[in-house]
Amino acid sequence: MSQSTSDRDEACSVEIGELSGTIPTELEGLTELQVFLMRCNRLKGPLINFSRLTKLRNVWFDTNQLTGTLTSVGMLPQLTFLQASNNAGIGGKMPATLCDIDCSASGTNVTCPSSLPSGCCR
Repeated sequence: MSQSTSDRDEACSVEIGELSGTIPTELEGLTELQVFLMRCNRLKGPLINFSRLTKLRNVWFDTNQLTGTLTSVGMLPQLTFLQASNNAGIGGKMPATLCDIDCSASGTNVTCPSSLPSGCCR
């Protein structure tokens, strides 16, 4: 992974087993980030707080060992795609805002409130 501390970075991509440990909290400061791709790694521990990354459009962190909830991801105004599957440590309620996008959370412990449309939690 090329490391950069520039707040102008638009993509962060590390996939298929290249990364282990926790997601660096420094990524929370990359406010221009539009794509977050950290799928199929050996990441463990809590999700970062995505709430400051308001330009994110696509987020992949599936097939890791992450923990936490999707609350801060659900606050992203420009998000169009989320792949959170296969992270058994992710739980909580599915944010209603994620029903309006292409979202997958299968293989997690996210619960779907009865007030959400069927098919929202997949």
